[in-house]
Amino acid sequence: MFSELTRERFARFRGIRRAWWSFLILTGAFVLSLFSEFLANDKPLLLRYHGRTYFPVVRFYPESRFGLPHATEPDYLALRQDSSFRAAGGRMLFPIIPYGPYRTNLDLAGNPPQPPSRAHWLGTDNTARDVLARLLYGFRLCMAFALIISLLAAVFGILIGGLQGYLGGITDLLGQRLIEIWSALPFLYVVILLGAIYGRSFALLVFVVAIFEWIGLSYYLRGEFYRLKNLAYVKAARALGIPEWRIFFRHVLPNALTPVVTILPFTLAAGNI
Repeated sequence: MFSELTRERFARFRGIRRAWWSFLILTGAFVLSLFSEFLANDKPLLLRYHGRTYFPVVRFYPESRFGLPHATEPDYLALRQDSSFRAAGGRMLFPIIPYGPYRTNLDLAGNPPQPPSRAHWLGTDNTARDVLARLLYGFRLCMAFALIISLLAAVFGILIGGLQGYLGGITDLLGQRLIEIWSALPFLYVVILLGAIYGRSFALLVFVVAIFEWIGLSYYLRGEFYRLKNLAYVKAARALGIPEWRIFFRHVLPNALTPVVTILPFTLAAGNI
């Protein structure tokens, strides 16, 4: 499935113990954070009431379903202590951390932030929210943001920079002038303007960062494609009548990925700041 060169590079990477273990820990933590709702939540994983089973962690239920007067979602931690709920045989199974990232635990003794305890393993912040729950959800958000940004930057940088370098001429000239104009736009003002028009959202922030993040990578890919397109094996491929798009993706691109492998880890790290 993989070439001999790829397997050799992977073996060298595994030989660097700190890098390999760091990769495993980071990957494991990210995969674990994908299930944050099942690890840290003030909604139970499973609820039994009057012989019926409910799954509040994945579905909304009004509190009137459990003998309370309103149609809003119940406070399940308070409902667990309700005498009428317990008299009806109500039982709940909560995640290992029974607190959501936005829940303020104002019933705790003293003033926030509280120190670590059996209930709150890393304590609470200055508004009495569980720190571990917030770290778990925040880590997932940061990693997802950084990975998406890195992927989009790589795709746009490779396509735009690669086409400029491979085609050259007027395509390269116009492309460079447009990139210079685009990179001169004030990023912060663009964020403020689009945020004022469309409101704040994760997707909007990803879009705004992605449309600027690829610019630096495109310069390196442009230079690599300029260098590689005149090598003998590319000329031989053209002489054999191989289509240009296939030469671009199959023969030139794999040999031009060194800047991508070098720059993307820094893009990933910058996306988490």
